[in-house]
Amino acid sequence: MSEIIRNKILTLTGFLLVAFATLYISFEVPRENFAALIGLYGLGFAGLLISYQFAQTKDLLFLLIGGFLVRFLMINVTPELSQDFYRFIWDGEMMKLGMLPYVKTPDEIISSSPEIFQNAEFRALYHGMGELSSSNYSNYPPLNELLFLIASKLGTTLSSKIMILRIFIILSDLVIVLVGLNLLKMKELPMKKMLLFAINPFIILEFTGNLHFEGVMMCFFLVGTWLYLKDMKLLASFFLAFSILLKVFTLILLPFFIRKKEWKSGLTFIGMTLLFTLVFAYPFFMNSGLEGYQKANALYFQQFEFNAGIYYLIREIGWMFTGFNPIAYVGPVLAFVSLILILIWYFRNWEAPILKGFEVWTIAFLIFLSLSTTIHPWYIGVLLILSLFTNYWFPLVWSFMAFLSYYFYSEDMNAGMYYTLVGIETACVLGLGIYEIKAKLLKDSNV
Repeated sequence: MSEIIRNKILTLTGFLLVAFATLYISFEVPRENFAALIGLYGLGFAGLLISYQFAQTKDLLFLLIGGFLVRFLMINVTPELSQDFYRFIWDGEMMKLGMLPYVKTPDEIISSSPEIFQNAEFRALYHGMGELSSSNYSNYPPLNELLFLIASKLGTTLSSKIMILRIFIILSDLVIVLVGLNLLKMKELPMKKMLLFAINPFIILEFTGNLHFEGVMMCFFLVGTWLYLKDMKLLASFFLAFSILLKVFTLILLPFFIRKKEWKSGLTFIGMTLLFTLVFAYPFFMNSGLEGYQKANALYFQQFEFNAGIYYLIREIGWMFTGFNPIAYVGPVLAFVSLILILIWYFRNWEAPILKGFEVWTIAFLIFLSLSTTIHPWYIGVLLILSLFTNYWFPLVWSFMAFLSYYFYSEDMNAGMYYTLVGIETACVLGLGIYEIKAKLLKDSNV
């Protein structure tokens, strides 16, 4: 057997493993079945690595098309690994009735308008989102809410509304691939790095499968960055504003646009971006909407905790000395430390060209995630996309290990085992990340 044929067989085999594992998880595996979930996910991830290792340039188009075929086969499936979509559609339905999701919580709506609960679909959405979501204001930014509204207006059933949201996400993935290939060419990196996004079971499951919009956010961010590199800064600022309006994570990435030789134009660019953001967001934040949105986001730092290895360690130490969970104090302090470290990192690199931004952004987002009290798996999708345009591999490792956090939902969840798995995840990712970053800094210092 010739090497060319062998490589093609291995490439195809790897892709088929990705497709089988991803589709089987999407259609058949609830998040409570951790053994099946992690076993199939590991199989799919192995398939990704095999395909990536043996794929040749001529195989790229086939694999990219295959990745989107898998996505479209999932078009009508109900998410099994996340219940967030119930809140998405609830918000859209309430906006259709003229109620802003930042003004009243679902619990308050049911209490003040009990007739809403007589609608069978609304009851299903309310119960499906869970008590944590129903008792809080929406923390989804305005453009995200607008997409929920569009899905509610165009869809006639729960299934059709899920399908519309999924189409938004799949189209965004397509734009990421198209713009990403251009950015890889500009960075002189291998085109096949885009496979780490296009056929990655993590990306397909968390974005297309679970309907999380971090991919849509990154779609706008990459387009905005590409336009900025093409010196179309006004248009770029529009796209970056849309990115912020989908997920506020984009705010973490903005400061790098201020660089030493162009600091005035950088400030102007960021100013335009924030102005466009505020103009679009203003109608959503009227009538106490801003207050509700701020309350929802404050919970992220003061109450919510998930899959956060460093925070868990600090929390346990704090608990030993105080006798209570110190998240209300530790969360804001970690956020402040994260902000300072990120700004120092940006300042250290503010003479770097904008094309080096992806290396800088990858480390900045690593700092942010590492010091967060809540690290949902899909947040890592942002880090993975940024890293496609670098030589860092630790985000890919994290995209695999993030699925260990689903043990939290296991039928026989044991707290000790959960914290052990999170500890292993954190140690492996940060260990590899620190090693890669130190090696990169050492290499740069010797140039």
